[in-house]
Parts: sequence; structure tokens; C-alpha cells
Amino acid sequence: MLEELITTHRLELIKRCSDKASERNESPTAGADLFQLGVPLLLNLLVDTLWNERQAGNDHMRDPDSAPESSAIGRAAALHGADLLLQG
Repeated sequence: MLEELITTHRLELIKRCSDKASERNESPTAGADLFQLGVPLLLNLLVDTLWNERQAGNDHMRDPDSAPESSAIGRAAALHGADLLLQG
């Protein structure tokens, strides 16, 4: 399953994301704190969501109206977005 792949290769995924981000930034430390929190958090939420989807039997994949209105990943995205907005 995808969540197992992400869990198994978590450190490599974080490293690759960090490498890509440092190529784009003028300063390698720019946003380092946000990055070190953001990618691991995203991976955790993604794994949890995928696992919950599998456990729920993917009912809302067949019927989108049965999907939960909020999820941990949605709440985390909203909080992260609000934090970034406050930081300019």
C-alpha cells in the first residue's frame, strides 16, 4: 500500500524535498524551520489519511457525498496556511 511505501522511505522523501527546496532558495536556511515541520507533518497526515481510507473501505470513493466534511489533513492545511499568511 502507498502508506507503507511512504513510511518505509520517509527519510529519503524528506531529504529529496529538502534538496529540491534548497536548490530554489537563495539561502539554504530560508524557511528551514517551516520546511522541517511541514514535510514530515504532510507525510504523517498523508499516511494517516490513506490508512483511514483503507480501513473505511473507501466508501466515499464510490460516493463523494459520503466523504467526511473535515479531515486532519484539511485542518492542518488550514492552520499552516494561516501561519504562512501571518508571516507575510
